[in-house]
Amino acid sequence: MGIIQALVTIGSWYYIRCQWHVYLINFSDIKKLFQFVVEGLPNWIFGLFYNTLITFGMLSIKSLTSSGDFANQDDSYANLSRIAMATQMILAFGGSVIYTRVVVWRNERSDFFFRVTLICGMVILAGMLSCGVLHMSYPWLYPLLFPDEIFHSAGPYLSITVFGRFLGLTSGILVWSLLAYHRDWLTVQCAFVPVLVSVILHFYFVPRYGLVATTWLYVGGELGLFICCFAAFIHLKKQTVKPIHEK
Repeated sequence: MGIIQALVTIGSWYYIRCQWHVYLINFSDIKKLFQFVVEGLPNWIFGLFYNTLITFGMLSIKSLTSSGDFANQDDSYANLSRIAMATQMILAFGGSVIYTRVVVWRNERSDFFFRVTLICGMVILAGMLSCGVLHMSYPWLYPLLFPDEIFHSAGPYLSITVFGRFLGLTSGILVWSLLAYHRDWLTVQCAFVPVLVSVILHFYFVPRYGLVATTWLYVGGELGLFICCFAAFIHLKKQTVKPIHEK
């Protein structure tokens, strides 16, 4: 698949070069390219923080539980994470639609803050309903997905892990709301503390409680990120609405 993508990319650039005489690398535009890199730096840093949050548990659980009585819990959590990642792929598609609407609302709607708050509430409600359904169905659903009994210890945490993905989507909506008002570095500040606390607590709780701690630290990190983003969103609303009323 990677080879096919590379060939398609090369073919596309060759076609563009022949049709419009646009080159892949134009050294006269390096300065402009560097400006774009600097402009996008907050988004890259936020992405680094968030990817750390969602992957740190899966990458660290094996080494952190090596000295405890947590046999196969790293594999159990890996399977749990795969289901969560599959859920995230579905949510990411919906998120890509919502994020573009957020930018449109910023420019065209006077009820921007109400709409964003409403859509966030709807996503959280959908997450809670999904969490409830999975909590009731995991006793038969999880063995169906993973027949081997050694993986069943992660079953009770399927619902809360998926709910964490819904929290992540909600945080993404709030982040795009901040980006629409050019508060790029504020999104980085929102992510820094929850991710840092979650990573640090892994080294204390995971060696003692294994998969249980890893799961709750991930969800706690998502919840912390959501709270920070929502607080920043409310602060932005106060800053934006107040000058309008004063005019």
